[in-house]
Amino acid sequence: MGEHPVHTRKVAGSNPAPSIFLWYKFMKFKIFLSVFLIVLLSCTPAVKRPWWIEKRLNRPDILEGLGYAVGMKDKKVLRDTAYNDAIQKLILSSSIQVQGYIETKLFSERDLDIDRFIGNELLNNVNKIIYDTILDRKFFEEFYDKSTGEYWVYVWIPASTISRITVEQTLKTLDKAVSVSEKVEKIRQDLEKDLERYELEEARDVESIKNVIP
Repeated sequence: MGEHPVHTRKVAGSNPAPSIFLWYKFMKFKIFLSVFLIVLLSCTPAVKRPWWIEKRLNRPDILEGLGYAVGMKDKKVLRDTAYNDAIQKLILSSSIQVQGYIETKLFSERDLDIDRFIGNELLNNVNKIIYDTILDRKFFEEFYDKSTGEYWVYVWIPASTISRITVEQTLKTLDKAVSVSEKVEKIRQDLEKDLERYELEEARDVESIKNVIP
């Protein structure tokens, strides 16, 4: 008699289902990817922000302003907004110094009628010159954070520069608004002496401040 063929029968569940095997491989890859990203991010150096964002010099011989802008797609508009913000804050502080000079040096000490001869013209002229001086002489620092889209601007100017600009503009205003008289001529001579002194102070202060700004 011939031998009967042996029939084999697969036992259900003897091999893992393909879906379970693929799920296992996916989870293994996911864990590996997570660990890799964590390590990568931990090795990425943090963006170093300049010192002036957190603190200022706070010295009596300098005026400072910090400007900020965010949320604008146009980078030029973003930058201009930050600059205007910084300079306007500085001018707000300088206006106090200018007003003090007018009231003390022109009104109290030299008896000049500031209401009649000076008015708001002097202050407006001084503010415009301050704005131009900061940009022309590069009394500023700026920082753009690409990760957050923030733009920071730090502007500064020596207090002696404010005094020098105020005297210069006062002389120009007097030339236009006041007729020549012995009293006015004496005031003009005193102001010219002030101007010489402030110019010397300004040169010294600029050098001193630049030495302490990292």
